[in-house]
Amino acid sequence: MKELRGLTSLRGIAALYVVVYHFSNTIAHTQNHNFKALVPRGHIAVDLFFVLSGFVMAYTYAADFRQHGIKAYSSFLSKRAARILPLNIFIVTILLLLRPLEFDGKWFSNWTAICNLGMIQGLNVCYNINIPSWSVSLEWFSYLAFPVLLTLCIFSRRGLLFLAIFAAVVGLVALCSHKAPLSTDSFSLGAWWGIVRCVSEFSLGLAAYRLYQSGRFKALLSSDRFLSGLTLSIIVITAGHLGDLFAALLFPVLIVAIAHNNSLGARLLGSYPLHFLGVISYSLYMIHHPLLRLEIYLASIVHPSALSVPACYAFIIAGSLSVIVPSWISYSLVERPSRSFLRSGLLALRPSSFADSQ
Repeated sequence: MKELRGLTSLRGIAALYVVVYHFSNTIAHTQNHNFKALVPRGHIAVDLFFVLSGFVMAYTYAADFRQHGIKAYSSFLSKRAARILPLNIFIVTILLLLRPLEFDGKWFSNWTAICNLGMIQGLNVCYNINIPSWSVSLEWFSYLAFPVLLTLCIFSRRGLLFLAIFAAVVGLVALCSHKAPLSTDSFSLGAWWGIVRCVSEFSLGLAAYRLYQSGRFKALLSSDRFLSGLTLSIIVITAGHLGDLFAALLFPVLIVAIAHNNSLGARLLGSYPLHFLGVISYSLYMIHHPLLRLEIYLASIVHPSALSVPACYAFIIAGSLSVIVPSWISYSLVERPSRSFLRSGLLALRPSSFADSQ
């Protein structure tokens, strides 16, 4: 299956966006400074992840489900587990070994370890050892509901499709109406709202794939002018605090526009540096927070007094970029080999071929 390089790069940009955002907020807090983050409202990148995941899952697996029906479900879940769980288990195990008794003032228990290793901490049922992993944890509910969501958004008549889109938008509007932005602040409303957020945006990604597959409005969506205007609109909405909801609702259109584009936008997003970021994006997203804390701890030893604001900004940039090499190492030595090993075992058990996920 042809890789949509622009979407791979988009995933990498979103992951780095989160990294810079976390570095900015954490350093501002530890240094007692009140300065603006280098990137605003980094939590919105997680919403982009949810929408993008829905699109990519449909692009990768819709044909399998159409051909094999529910028989494709076990292969789908197995491949998602092979894609996501090994790196999570590796990181959680390292963190457990480094701090077996206490982590950020939270006492460990067997339940905490089991939840984090099994990646159900996004339900807010235990302390989350690796902060960014909450969003990946919630995606499991979209995977579990994938056959139903795929039927509603891809294989159904237009009436059911519009109903699914309407339900997804209503879910996001309801979440925002509680005065909780599309961020981890929604946890205060209960784990249910995190599931609503993820499944709603995942469904919008599925609907975006249906639009992409239909070819409707391709001439408009594939133009560089439309892509640049849409990107600028999202930047203005995000930077101007004009509403997370509006940005989230534009993400499906952005994804379809990138998927269709074959001109300047495709060349820019398909460039090696951005594509490389996309390839290592899962490792980048999952390991950056432990490394962030380690770097801040080491900096406090070298420079015990508070840093100036310019020094903080320099630290944010250097620290964010420094995570790229360890992420590549993690991808090369842990993520990719474990995924290949587990999938080779799946192929031995299942002679029927199914598409590989990206």
